[in-house]
Amino acid sequence: MSTRKLNRNVFERLIDAGALDGFNLTRKTMKTSLPSVLKYAELVKCDVQGQIVIDLDMVSKPVLYSAKDYLLEKAELEKEALGFYLQQHPIQALKETLPYTITTLQQAVKRKGNIQVFVQIRKVRQHRSKKGDLMCFISGLDETMEYDFVIMPNLYAQHQQDIVKGNYVYIEGSIDDRDSCLVKKMVKYNKES
Repeated sequence: MSTRKLNRNVFERLIDAGALDGFNLTRKTMKTSLPSVLKYAELVKCDVQGQIVIDLDMVSKPVLYSAKDYLLEKAELEKEALGFYLQQHPIQALKETLPYTITTLQQAVKRKGNIQVFVQIRKVRQHRSKKGDLMCFISGLDETMEYDFVIMPNLYAQHQQDIVKGNYVYIEGSIDDRDSCLVKKMVKYNKES
């Protein structure tokens, strides 16, 4: 197999996908140390009479730079590499840290009425109300499904800086027969907590 096809980008995607987790290093450690590891691989490879020989004693092993994985970043990189979450959806882990009573979107939509959910904002669309005030529509996603939310002008004015694609938010609202949820309360998840 040609080593020219195994470049840094290929290894980074393999790391993000979790294919190299068997080395028992964090994914961040592997990505941080990748340049020195690839340089080491080039240095220990020799061509002897047309054959590629690897002599591990030729050069000292590279120093690995230890780095901590962050759940959300790791999950998003995994999804980017594979198109889905291979391990636990990050929402599930985050929900366990919250002081709120939360249902899944799927349960909330079936039940209708007042709901309490925790979602990741996937899409944001600003709109002007009939009175000319800014409001917005968001699409929120949890581990079960994606759903639409309506944020009226007064609440939008308070939380406009928090309503950004990729942010995690706790939402209290109500679902009627319109296939969307009218948001009554919103709290942004603080990643540092």
